[in-house]
Amino acid sequence: METFLHIYSNLSATNLQTLKTVYREDVRFIDPAHEVNGIDNLTAYFAALYKNIDSIEFIFRAPMVVDKRGYVSWEMIFSTSSLARGNPITIEGVTHLEFDDEGRV
Repeated sequence: METFLHIYSNLSATNLQTLKTVYREDVRFIDPAHEVNGIDNLTAYFAALYKNIDSIEFIFRAPMVVDKRGYVSWEMIFSTSSLARGNPITIEGVTHLEFDDEGRV
């Protein structure tokens, strides 16, 4: 969990390859708008998102791991010139992770 949170706290368009350190090749990633399967598709998905983002920050709260399942609540604060006149937008959410024996999602 610690590595996962660190990666997302520092993720940018220039270091998307770090996703491979926490996700398995066969990762299944689901957010409210998309389902993405496979690390290469996930990296491409994030690359497309970061093209339109001017700034992004994650604030994590109450991370927990129980029996290879992780949970963390978060706030994502981002800005993009195409929404809200470029003003920061905050979205709250919760992530559920399933870890393998090597600690990868």
